[in-house]
Amino acid sequence: HCTHCYSMKMPKSWDELTVGQYQELHPTFEKEYKNPVDKVIEQLMILTNCSSDEVEALTVDDLHSLQEQMTFLNKPIDKRLRVIFKVKGNRYRFEVNARKLTGGAYMSAMHLAEKDPNTKLHQVLFNIAKPINRFGRDKKVGKDFYEDHVDDFKELPMSVAFPIVSFFLTLCQVLTTRIEDYSIQTLQKMNRNQKEAKADLVQDMAG
Repeated sequence: HCTHCYSMKMPKSWDELTVGQYQELHPTFEKEYKNPVDKVIEQLMILTNCSSDEVEALTVDDLHSLQEQMTFLNKPIDKRLRVIFKVKGNRYRFEVNARKLTGGAYMSAMHLAEKDPNTKLHQVLFNIAKPINRFGRDKKVGKDFYEDHVDDFKELPMSVAFPIVSFFLTLCQVLTTRIEDYSIQTLQKMNRNQKEAKADLVQDMAG
């Protein structure tokens, strides 16, 4: 009997589920399993950080109890934006006015979101967040800041991450319609890709 696994803290809400855990869970939402128990075991391995042997050693009652704690995955996330947040000791502000983002950060976030909004979620978030000091002012950072801290965003709770990305994707659609340099075809393609990316993310949130 795996008392280590059973007593181990596992997320019970979107506030406790991290971006990194969600990224690992994402493939299990669409994957076809021969047995529904296999899905529960794979998801528990991700959420508890236990080995397959440890999870498989759980009793059916334990599995059922832990499965009940995962029901939040079927519930919608509160869309309220938390503009200022802290990750791994650093403070960040999400820039709600995309025109204040640098062109490079904006385009990087857009391309990443279009490519794969799930596996690239932490990178999208990093690109649209600005490091700030404790007084709320922009913080000057070195050239290695991205490489050193982009993976920190895997620790961000999904309750903070999802509303930000959802807001950003919606904002992108509004802004792209104002850019006259693009041909009609390019605009339509970009808007379609962004709508699909957002729809996929929202659908995944629903489990």
